[in-house]
Amino acid sequence: MSESRQVTDDRAASPFGPEDLRRVEQLTRAETIDIALRHAELNQGYVRTGRSLRDLLKSSPAPAPSTLVFGPGPSNHRRNPAAVLLQARYAGPIIASDGALGYLLRRGVVPQYVVSVDPHPTRIVRWYGDPELASRRADDYFQRQDIDIDWQGDEQAVNQDLIALVNRQGPGIKALLSTSVAPAVARRCLEAGMAVYWWNPMMDAGEGPASLNARLQELNPVPCIATGGCTATAALVMAVQIFRPRRIGLLGFDFGYYPDVCMDHTQYYDALRVRFPRDYERYFARLVNPDLGEAYLTDVSHYCLRTALLELLDLMPCPVYNCTSGGILFGKGITTLPLKDFLGLA
Repeated sequence: MSESRQVTDDRAASPFGPEDLRRVEQLTRAETIDIALRHAELNQGYVRTGRSLRDLLKSSPAPAPSTLVFGPGPSNHRRNPAAVLLQARYAGPIIASDGALGYLLRRGVVPQYVVSVDPHPTRIVRWYGDPELASRRADDYFQRQDIDIDWQGDEQAVNQDLIALVNRQGPGIKALLSTSVAPAVARRCLEAGMAVYWWNPMMDAGEGPASLNARLQELNPVPCIATGGCTATAALVMAVQIFRPRRIGLLGFDFGYYPDVCMDHTQYYDALRVRFPRDYERYFARLVNPDLGEAYLTDVSHYCLRTALLELLDLMPCPVYNCTSGGILFGKGITTLPLKDFLGLA
């Protein structure tokens, strides 16, 4: 396999061409719309008998001094921010993407909220411990990459431990579920005792009766939220709306991989090889993070998500600090800051 090219980002230039970015966004959208709408139909019973995110927003507490938002990036395992939180006895609100839930719970940190939006029919429920894992088709998605290294051992044993852990802590966690998630995710959260609050993902810019947003609202009359294309960014949006914090710290927002990771051990490797079998390698690049002075491996899919988040930062009502200490999230609207500095420990 040839080495990916390295690009020094000047905070404006992209390592990928605009046509590549548009093409990947269009393909991703085409691949997810139908399944997201199908899940929205299948989840109607859960939504009808459950709670709306609107109810939660109405009961929002006083503005929080700070809020931490956890994405699922590999820096969680490389840097272990959970240990710093325990040392600091951090008592502020924590909201986690589903991919960060297991990491936090295994290390003694219980987030108040967990967010799910990805419509994949079988993978997302595993973040909560999948009761049906033994009967599912083999999938090396979790074992071949470093999003959650705990899965790289005996996955059946890891799964059983996670089921028990989520069942034990579930009653203290609120699940903010997009109507696009697989019904198995909703069932799992409910059986674990989580309070579930529902919302619709914003799927297009239209507002008329023919828009996808209108279709989702027709199926499930719950709030429609802009997600930025991924669960971590959706969690950031939720943090702003629920806690109205004076400042926000991001953790696990890598949008890339550490320098020692190979292409074939990355999240979107299989998908990019299928989409672009002849030249998939050009959809990877090593991007220098000038705030950290290190080059990280990324791909066009992650770069699209990173771009969407940077655009969303213009709408943030409070300062946002990237405490990840890894990855490619830097630029206008966000300040790189070590977690200990954010918590006042340094």
